[in-house]
Amino acid sequence: MFLKNCPTCDSRQVKRVEDTVERKIHRKVIRVPKVTYWICENCGEKFFFPDSLKRMRAYLEKHA
Repeated sequence: MFLKNCPTCDSRQVKRVEDTVERKIHRKVIRVPKVTYWICENCGEKFFFPDSLKRMRAYLEKHA
C-alpha cells in the first residue's frame, strides 16, 4: 500500500518506515520489532495499515 499525502496535515513529506514500535500494556512496555508503517515528516503522525496492525496484535498477545 502506498500513502502519497498525510491525511492529517496534507503534507507530501510522507515516508514508509520499518522500525521497532513500543506499546504499553498493563504498565509493561513491549517492543514489537520490524513493524512497517508510514510517518509524516511534517506533523509526526504515524499510520499503520491492517496487515501491520494484525502482526502487532499477534505479537502483543504472545508477549504481554
